[in-house]
Amino acid sequence: MTEDVMQHAIAVHYVSLWNEPDAQARRSAIEHLFAPDAVHHTPSMSVKGYDELERRIADAHAKWVRAAGYGFFLTDVTRGHHGGFLLDWHMATSEGSEPVSSGTDFMMLNEHCRVVLDYQFVR
Repeated sequence: MTEDVMQHAIAVHYVSLWNEPDAQARRSAIEHLFAPDAVHHTPSMSVKGYDELERRIADAHAKWVRAAGYGFFLTDVTRGHHGGFLLDWHMATSEGSEPVSSGTDFMMLNEHCRVVLDYQFVR
């Protein structure tokens, strides 16, 4: 698998993780996508490891998906090299509808193609 195909597959799984309603499936996806000591940074917080990642994503899901009715959608994965890549996403009521929020994540992968660093930038 080429690096860009692998990065696109990771991006698809990553964005779908934020929409996952089942807590066990969400935890399983976290353990599949992230290294055990992965770090996720936003402008307002940093979380590390599976448990903190699970709380972070569950809180976002409860607030934006379950309560507000939005979903997260992959916009683009076009820029990557040497284990790092950027993915663009947006939040909207449905795919193709007007976004209410959007952002870019910069991710670094380890030698096992699992996320070790995730920097999220919201526009």
